[in-house]
Amino acid sequence: EHLQANPGAAWTEWSDRVEKDQTRVVAATRRWQAAVTAQQAVVEEYARAQAAGVRSSGRPPVPVGDHSGIAAARQGLDKAVARAAATAGKEPTVGRVNTTAPSSGIMPCKRGGFDQNYNVQVAACPGQFILAIGTHPSSNDKRALEPFVRATRANLDAAGIADPIGVALYDCGYASDANFTAELPVGLLLVAVEKECRQTGRRTDDTTTAAKSWDLMATRLAEPANAALYKRRGAIVEPVFAQMFDRFGRDVNSRGATQVETELHVCAISHNIGKIIRSRVKKHV
Repeated sequence: EHLQANPGAAWTEWSDRVEKDQTRVVAATRRWQAAVTAQQAVVEEYARAQAAGVRSSGRPPVPVGDHSGIAAARQGLDKAVARAAATAGKEPTVGRVNTTAPSSGIMPCKRGGFDQNYNVQVAACPGQFILAIGTHPSSNDKRALEPFVRATRANLDAAGIADPIGVALYDCGYASDANFTAELPVGLLLVAVEKECRQTGRRTDDTTTAAKSWDLMATRLAEPANAALYKRRGAIVEPVFAQMFDRFGRDVNSRGATQVETELHVCAISHNIGKIIRSRVKKHV
């Protein structure tokens, strides 16, 4: 039941591949249809000219069925369809779950290797104050974005804070078409489409790895004001993890989703109280 309700990394990665393959099929179909339409228009125009007695000095246009460009486009479409079908037929059916900690999973470790881990997600605001904390059942962060944005909004509402979330900043691990197009309770969503060093300008070569489907987000991030906003991401949230690991370690002392979530929230409360105390001390010094 847990595996069905919380598909593991293998299933989510397969699902992402299916989505990408389907996108390729749509794009290949459009290219083929555009090539057919364009050549058909040329053939029909030539036929009308011939019927009107207009002489042409060039060769007659190639019939649609014999056009090499259309044949190449069709071959590309067939290849995309075959690839999508092959991927769709490889849906993972086997899963594993730790019976004493089912919300954890085998995940890559920070310094290499694998272990039974929790993927801890944190939402923070300037000042490194934690607004939401919890776990995600996969090492793939893409599907964690929307639920944690909504969790952040719910926590703010519960605290009586009606101010809107102006800007949400996420690194490239959260980049996906689904996240770019989701209806989220934020004014502006900025998700990196490049590795952090290139997105923030620390690496300035011209090589890009951004997928064409992400052009809109890439264009948004290229705007100077948005680029300046995104550069603040690392300084806001990364120190939160460093501070919590330093104070509480990298291990949890409980098992089970509810117990682990409770432990993480206690750590977050302690972290936030420390921030409040230091802020007040600074004001009175």
